[in-house]
Amino acid sequence: MSDDDTITVDNIIFNQARSLDDIVESNMTLKEINEKIILRLLDNNNNNVFKVAQKLNIGKSTIYRLLNENKREIELN
Repeated sequence: MSDDDTITVDNIIFNQARSLDDIVESNMTLKEINEKIILRLLDNNNNNVFKVAQKLNIGKSTIYRLLNENKREIELN
């Protein structure tokens, strides 16, 4: 991280989230992008489908349907 005993702000680098341009240019389908968003939110919210549905302003059944369409088998709360 640092060349000496002191760590400065310049030595700390955070991973930045991909920009929208990166996502659009990645040639992912809308279905794949939706799945990626849902899976990330589920991971960040301990697989709490109700909480994720609220954040996305969609029904829980929509989340189950979207993941089922892609044959995703994860343990959901």
